[in-house]
Amino acid sequence: MKKIKNIVLIFFILLLISIFFNNISDYVLNEDDNYNNKENNKKIEVEYYSSIDGDTAKFILNEKIIKVRFLGIDAPETPESPGEEGFFWEEASDFTKEKLENANKIEIEYDENALQKDKYERDLTWVWVDNKLLQEELVSNGLAKTYMLQENYKYANILKQAEKYAKNKNLGIWNIKE
Repeated sequence: MKKIKNIVLIFFILLLISIFFNNISDYVLNEDDNYNNKENNKKIEVEYYSSIDGDTAKFILNEKIIKVRFLGIDAPETPESPGEEGFFWEEASDFTKEKLENANKIEIEYDENALQKDKYERDLTWVWVDNKLLQEELVSNGLAKTYMLQENYKYANILKQAEKYAKNKNLGIWNIKE
């Protein structure tokens, strides 16, 4: 009888240890890896607050202002930015501002294969304006280029095709003669 009690006790202790470590690992993964889980990989409607430049804007989400860096692209920066020529920065910034200000519906979408935030604590998301991917529009018009675009990002192929189109047509930043 004592042997059975010991086996049951050992089993119970192992079960508690297993539950404890599973909960700890879930917490550590959710807190430290800075990735979204698959349940959060949905479009979230937001309200426009302000534009910062061609690839960054602020939105209102759950009564809070969030700063969003558009995932997978880089729009030209102002000429005052170090290392930037400044060509088409104003066009890119105006394009983004006009699209967002006149939108009927704006949604953001986190990518399960991308970091949720960058080193500046900006949310990294896909931005949808009236059911169109804003990053694709910027790139296909030559107002941005693909940037830090990973093969496994949800819309990587769309952005690559948009960039190929803009390059072939010498649009925007692809029409600058060096």
